[in-house]
Amino acid sequence: MKRKMAVAVVSSLAVVALFFITGLLIPKQREFVKQAEFNNPPEKVFQVVTDVKNQALWRDDVQKIKVIDSNTWTEVPKKGTPITFQTKQNIKK
Repeated sequence: MKRKMAVAVVSSLAVVALFFITGLLIPKQREFVKQAEFNNPPEKVFQVVTDVKNQALWRDDVQKIKVIDSNTWTEVPKKGTPITFQTKQNIKK
């Protein structure tokens, strides 16, 4: 009986340690890149996509956008956890 209890405790601690170590390996920052084709001029697409404040108007997955500063905003999704984004590079028009 004691042996089974000891095996259960050690197994549980091993699983917890595995999750902890895996969590340490996940980067704090992630980068997401997506490509798409649109039937509009690039200038129009750029204008719409970079208008962060109004993305909730055309994105059905976003409940609202909280603008923190000119390069940082938080998307509050209809389902899930809010995600904060930061512009890494501005592209001149």
